[in-house]
Amino acid sequence: MSLKEEIKNEAAVEREKLKHMSFQDKLWYIWEYYKFHIAVVIGIIFILCIIGTSIYNSTIENSLYCIIINNQSNSEMNYDVLTRDFHDHMGFGKKQEVNAESIYITYGDVVSEFSYASMAKISAMIASKELDILITDKENFDRYSTMNGYGDLEQILPEDLLALLKDRLCYGTTEDGQTAAFAVDISRTAFTENMGISLEPAYCGFISNSQNTDTAIALLRYIFEQ
Repeated sequence: MSLKEEIKNEAAVEREKLKHMSFQDKLWYIWEYYKFHIAVVIGIIFILCIIGTSIYNSTIENSLYCIIINNQSNSEMNYDVLTRDFHDHMGFGKKQEVNAESIYITYGDVVSEFSYASMAKISAMIASKELDILITDKENFDRYSTMNGYGDLEQILPEDLLALLKDRLCYGTTEDGQTAAFAVDISRTAFTENMGISLEPAYCGFISNSQNTDTAIALLRYIFEQ
């Protein structure tokens, strides 16, 4: 008898056994005698899902990532202003993502484990060049200025945009005592109002190693030239 015929006969025997069993007995029988095969199939599916997700994620481009620190508003943050409206304004495709999130950081005697985790996350994102913009209160603006976390906007912005924003430039001091324009105050704009950012001033600075500076510049134009 050929292997094909043996497999066919064995399958027929199994079907006959199952035919006369109750539903619960069928479940028990299948699990008892085929649990190894089931586990192998589940394992293969799981691995394929991980591989597929990794391949898909590798095709997604981070076009801009913004973190808002210590925003306190009575209304819920409307991230769509950035992730959808600005995204569409730039003509980005589905795999060109604009991301935004809000976190809280406290210092001194009231520092919490959540604050430590938030600071660690920001540090990791800066190190991996994933983070492009911080919108913060004064305390965090000063902190990241002294850590040399921001780019000098007087060196980065085009002359026309720099002239437009000259009255909103915010100056910080680096670790070695150098002063530079590290942020723009974007408070009291339609953008912050629509997004639910209540910080005043709202220091919007570019991370010094950002890979998406052109998009960050375009965001400032979007905020102030609409």
